[in-house]
Amino acid sequence: MTKLTKSFAQLAVRAVRDPSGTISVMAAISLTAIIGFVGLGTEASFWYVKKREMQSAADSASFSAVADMHAGDNFASGKPTAAAKAIAAQYGFVDGTNGVTVTVNNPPTSGPNTSLASAIEVIISQPQQRLFTSLFMSSNPRIGGRAVSALNGGGTPCVLALNDGNVTDLTISGTPTLNIPGCDLYVNSSNAGGALTLSGNANINANSTHVVGGISISGNATLNDSNGTFDNTGSPVPDPFASASFTMPGGCDVNSYSGSPATISPGVYCGGFTINSGTNVTMQPGIYYINGGSFKINGGGSLTGTGVTIVLTGSGSDYATVTINSTATVSLNNCDPSSPCPGPIDGLAFFQDRNAPPSPPVGNGNTFNGGSTMNINGGIYFPEQRVTYTGGAETGGSICTQLVANTIKITGETNFSGNCSAITGVTDGQGALIALVE
Repeated sequence: MTKLTKSFAQLAVRAVRDPSGTISVMAAISLTAIIGFVGLGTEASFWYVKKREMQSAADSASFSAVADMHAGDNFASGKPTAAAKAIAAQYGFVDGTNGVTVTVNNPPTSGPNTSLASAIEVIISQPQQRLFTSLFMSSNPRIGGRAVSALNGGGTPCVLALNDGNVTDLTISGTPTLNIPGCDLYVNSSNAGGALTLSGNANINANSTHVVGGISISGNATLNDSNGTFDNTGSPVPDPFASASFTMPGGCDVNSYSGSPATISPGVYCGGFTINSGTNVTMQPGIYYINGGSFKINGGGSLTGTGVTIVLTGSGSDYATVTINSTATVSLNNCDPSSPCPGPIDGLAFFQDRNAPPSPPVGNGNTFNGGSTMNINGGIYFPEQRVTYTGGAETGGSICTQLVANTIKITGETNFSGNCSAITGVTDGQGALIALVE
């Protein structure tokens, strides 16, 4: 027995000392490990792509669920949940199939919006099959995506730039300040390098900011959001005034109005509308159609109106635009909370025809530069053109201003209040927006 043991020991020593074949064995073992790690990386990459798909599905599903609830279906009816699951299914994630679960909660069960009644949370998850990772994991991993959308992003919408192309939607440069602390800012541009651009000493003070693309801040510019900044959301918000419409009466009631008479009635004003310095004009309630030319209020001029919508329309290349110059005094729909005064068309103070030609990529477009003496309650709606804006008194000014335009440029101190519940027609039913908040 002792001799047999010694024989085996001698064989083992010779095998260790003999290099022939050892490299092949080691290479085989190493190659197996390398293949395993490559497989592990491939598997992890697949899971990452799947997780991104789930996140996109959750984003769209939560957005659709809030839209359905806002359209009139309460959450208890189950219809917002059904809407969310239908959207998830379009992405290939069918609740209850292949281990997929789609969970819809109102309000969210976690995060900063658990007390927000308008917020809906969608969680999508699915177990993934193990291949090489079965060497390291005892069970299939479960991955998923989560998103929360809410009405108005948790606040009242004040400013929305509609253009969802690769452009700069909102520009603030130099020393302007946009003060909207009680409401939200939305930018639909997909421009990753600067859908919202702040430079110089520009400032924005908002409740929250939601940008589809990226935000560019340079110099001493600042963006201050008390309830969060959300960029690269990937989800443009819908046009809140998309259903607004008008039918212009035929003919012209007034041609080339120039400030006389001082009290005017609703009707069709052709060939321009001008108020010069020292002229004070009062608009009686109703709809004023400006057919072609320019709606212009020069410095030192004054315009007052209650329950007014100004429609800017025309034909061909001649669609009415707006020019309100510095030191002009404008008080439109200037009501107090105890006496609401809706604009006749969906709470709009200004409504530019959707057939108006787009603004050129440079220039100021429609100019509202009245400063602190320009206070407009209601919607300012220019779906196809650029608006350059400076206005609103910091205190004692407008109760609710909503600026919705194709692109926007802020050139001076601008103050908007978000107390839109005081203005009939500019409430959740007309001006509400939906945004991803988580």
